[in-house]
Amino acid sequence: MKWIYGLLVVLSFSRFQCGETDDCQKPCGYRATVKDLTGLDGCNFVLELEDGSRLVPQKLIYIQAPDPEQDPGYYFDFKDGEKVCFDYRETEGADACMVGKLVFLTCIKVCDSSEQGN
Repeated sequence: MKWIYGLLVVLSFSRFQCGETDDCQKPCGYRATVKDLTGLDGCNFVLELEDGSRLVPQKLIYIQAPDPEQDPGYYFDFKDGEKVCFDYRETEGADACMVGKLVFLTCIKVCDSSEQGN
C-alpha cells in the first residue's frame, strides 16, 4: 500500500515539474530556409532543411484565431529566403503541394546570426 502512495507522490511532482514558462520545453531546434513555391499548384511556403528535404507547414482554419502559443505558424510572416529556427510535430494527412512532409509548427522564429552558426 505504501508503494501506491509513493507512486502518487512521484507522479504529482513530475506533473508539475515544468510549467509553460519554464525552460523545460524544447527550444526551436531545427533550422531551415523558407522557400516560396506559390508557382506550383497547391503550394505556398515550405521549409527547406539543410539536407534539401522539405517540410510543408500545416495551415489550419479556425473559427476564432488561436493564441500564438497554440499555433505559432498561424502568426508567422513567411518570407522567401529567410532563415528560421523551428520545431514541429508530424501530422497525418495529405497536402495538395506534395513536395514534402506535412507538419504542424510548434515553434518558429527568425534565426539571428548567433543561432545560424549552430
